[in-house]
Amino acid sequence: MVSFEHNTFGNYPIPTKTCTRIFSNNALQSLKFELEEESWQKVYQASCVNESYDHFLNIIVAVMDKYARQKTINTHYSLRDEWLTDNIRTLSKIKRQLYEGMITQRISQEDYNNFCDFLKNEIEKSKKETYSNHIIRSRSTWDVIHHLQGQNNKQHTCSLELFKD
Repeated sequence: MVSFEHNTFGNYPIPTKTCTRIFSNNALQSLKFELEEESWQKVYQASCVNESYDHFLNIIVAVMDKYARQKTINTHYSLRDEWLTDNIRTLSKIKRQLYEGMITQRISQEDYNNFCDFLKNEIEKSKKETYSNHIIRSRSTWDVIHHLQGQNNKQHTCSLELFKD
């Protein structure tokens, strides 16, 4: 499957909606064939560039709508996903493989449990680092706001002692 996406909100870092078209391989081949068979005469015979572009775009959109309608989907941004690093994903796959090995008795339950503990510790470290970075950035933002407002005496402080090992 091929998916074409674009952000409907410009260059914002966290999109909340995405427009997409999903083509099956058959639909993609049909789209390609139909575009090859198109005469494109309206595009070539247009009197100005804007008119030519409009004809071109109308043809493309009509053919794409025929094989894959445009859909708007909601995308959700969550802090929960930031701690999930490539390393943790890899370790989780290894854990699954170890579990299958334990079920077939190729690996001892003790080895599997030791790896589970190791993975649990890695996840805790990653979460602590992610959330403490967000707190630090938040604190920095409030420091700037207080400075701009002329409030040099901070009335509220946040301790990072929760994240210490």
